[in-house]
Formats: sequence, C-alpha cells, structure tokens
Amino acid sequence: MNIAVDLDGVLFDTEFWFMTYASLFNLDVKGGKVTNKDGFRVQDRYNWKKEEIKKYIEKYSFQIEEQAPVMPFAKEVLRVLSKNNKIFVITGRGFWHKGEEEITLKRLKKEKIKIEKIEFNHNSKIEACKRYNIDLMIDDYPQVVSELAESGIKCLYFKDLTNESVKHKNVIEVRNWGEIAVELIKLGIIERSELNINL
Repeated sequence: MNIAVDLDGVLFDTEFWFMTYASLFNLDVKGGKVTNKDGFRVQDRYNWKKEEIKKYIEKYSFQIEEQAPVMPFAKEVLRVLSKNNKIFVITGRGFWHKGEEEITLKRLKKEKIKIEKIEFNHNSKIEACKRYNIDLMIDDYPQVVSELAESGIKCLYFKDLTNESVKHKNVIEVRNWGEIAVELIKLGIIERSELNINL
C-alpha cells in the first residue's frame, strides 16, 4: 500500500508549540484579543496582518520545527509500516518559507524516518495523493480529511479535542499513534506481533 502522513500535529508534536507561542506573540501584537478561539490554525485564530505573520514565523516557527518532538510511538509504527508499504509525506510546510523544507529534511534524517517521497506546500492534498496512488492518508486538518474522503481516499483523522468531527465512510478518527496502530492492525495492514512495545 501507499500511505501518506502529514507532519505538523501528526508526525511531529508541533501544534501545541505553535499555539502556545502564538498566544504569547498575540499578547504583544493584539493585546491578547482572539478572533476565533476554535480556529484550527494560528492564522484562523488571530487577525494578524501579513507583516505580523511574517514576524511570528521568523521569531518562532523555524525553532519549533527544529525542536518539537516526534509523536510518541510514531517511529515504531512507521518502522513496521515501511516493511511492506511505501511511506510518503504530504505536508503544508513550505508555504511560509522555503527554509521549512531544509529543516524538515534534516529532521527526518536525524530521526531516521525513512520515506519514499515528500511533497511540500500542499493546502489541498488531493492532487498529490492521486499522483502517488495513496491508499491511506493520516492527517489532522478536518478540511483536508473531508476533501480526501470525498475523493475516495481512506483517512485516519488525527483529531485533537478541539477539532470538529468528520463523519464519512472513508474516515476513522484516531487520537494518538497507539490508536493508529490499532486501526492499522484492524485493517490488516500490519500485524500486532510486529510492534515492539517497551516503555
């Protein structure tokens, strides 16, 4: 199978870091005023101007992408998956700055995460998923998951507590990489015996 994985909030635990630093940055920029507290992305929550977004990216984003840890158990699941499947990364990274691409490639190498191919700067991921014949996408952005599900691509929706639900026959909600492993076992993609669970 061809399986695609998103980065931020799925492979790397960056989302809480982005939101934490955005809250502090917003205090200086807008006095702490929040436009939409339930917004999924930083740009959905705050009514920042272009130059303010640029300043935030330069001040915090690259450091977060360099340092945010890999999600617990993600590397183990990907290790098992890569034995009999091709792993792709399809991400929105690269939208803000080309430097994100270099950081990402270095992090994947440092973490010894082997992938077939990486696609940057994708807001909509349908075209990339179809190009690589992706059978299953693991993503945390509800809009992306909805679009992919409607186009016939199965999704594991890495949903946090604040995100809206996505109800579709091609969508399974998961909250962590343990649940991802369970769903992959249920789907017959990996075997339970392949996983090395030692704390």
